[in-house]
Amino acid sequence: MNLTLKRALKIAIPALAISLSSSGAYADCSATFANPAYHPHKNTLQIPLVKVLDESTDQSNFVAGELRLVAGTGLFAFATSNLKSLGDNCKSINPTASYDERSGKLDVPILQVFAPKMGDAVSYYHAGFQWDEEQGIFKLAQIDEPQFAGIYGTGKHHFALATGSPGELGLLKVLAETFAEKEQATMYWRKAGSGSSLNLLKDQAVDMAMVHAIAAEKQAVADGWASHRSLIGSNEFYIVGPVSDPANIAEAESAQEAYTRIANAQATFLSRGDNSGTHKRELSIWESANISPAGDWYLITNDFMMATLIQANEESGYFMTDSSTWVAGRKGLSNLALLFRGDPVLVNVYHALTAPDNATPGQPWAKKFVEFVGSEQGQQIIADYGQSEYGESLYNDMAYAQQYDH
Repeated sequence: MNLTLKRALKIAIPALAISLSSSGAYADCSATFANPAYHPHKNTLQIPLVKVLDESTDQSNFVAGELRLVAGTGLFAFATSNLKSLGDNCKSINPTASYDERSGKLDVPILQVFAPKMGDAVSYYHAGFQWDEEQGIFKLAQIDEPQFAGIYGTGKHHFALATGSPGELGLLKVLAETFAEKEQATMYWRKAGSGSSLNLLKDQAVDMAMVHAIAAEKQAVADGWASHRSLIGSNEFYIVGPVSDPANIAEAESAQEAYTRIANAQATFLSRGDNSGTHKRELSIWESANISPAGDWYLITNDFMMATLIQANEESGYFMTDSSTWVAGRKGLSNLALLFRGDPVLVNVYHALTAPDNATPGQPWAKKFVEFVGSEQGQQIIADYGQSEYGESLYNDMAYAQQYDH
């Protein structure tokens, strides 16, 4: 194979300090998966799987490539001794980096970036590098927003899931990693509210969704683009607001009355405004109160739950948050208090839905994951999650949620 990569390449990454680490063994490619990963603690850049197009034969092959920082240069040199031909059986592994000799482009679909100042929190980016023949280096040509908010497991069976708060709060990670270990699976998490999650499922951009939008879920199943709708658990909505409670909602007898008091006082209220399950529930309560909220007091964030909760704290405004996010974030929200809860209309029931059988490549494994979440082990994880860190569970299990599942 005529591999341009076998030259002593150097990679320059302007304004981005990266190291990529490899998974090690490549003997059985069907069971091997590793994301390119940047870690500033280690001055190594490794690309576990590179799909290389040989311009002489117009054929592709797979190699394992490692790049190491050249001391004093800030550039990465290609370590050719670590190149290994992996054979056609690696074609099933997704995603892989790809190098096209004709265009000189190195494409890394998922660049795993560690942030040491954030406790090694991980983000995922799509990065493109361009070979500069004159300088003899790869230069960073593009870096896009993350497609995935998390990737869990390293197994050969891949599937994608869309959800919001269960991912933000870490429950999804625990469920996914436990499942992945049992089933040799890898889950890709797309961070999206319930409305967007269902749209991703409809477009077959994911294999399943975990959502709390009952009417939209039932319609999706009726329309035929979603299946295997399964109850998985619940939490509830809280109405939080300024400690001083200028609208006096703490004395309200219902969520409808609480919203009416806020509107009458024209007290600052934050809405996600994003067609999420939370937004849909908020709109249904305004509708029940015969109120169309508008004006300077009604702020639309178009953001996720935790981000909007933090903004409500900054604005000293009211917000309807889910109980899980409140429990996880309340320590840093000194301007807010829990002012109203307990109305049955605020119970928040979660379901999982998959694409129709075999409609997407990962659907069979998504279906297995739904079954796992509903199993005794999965339900115990849900019931216990949050106890050790917060002293209370963030979610209720399926047995509790059944009484509210209509």
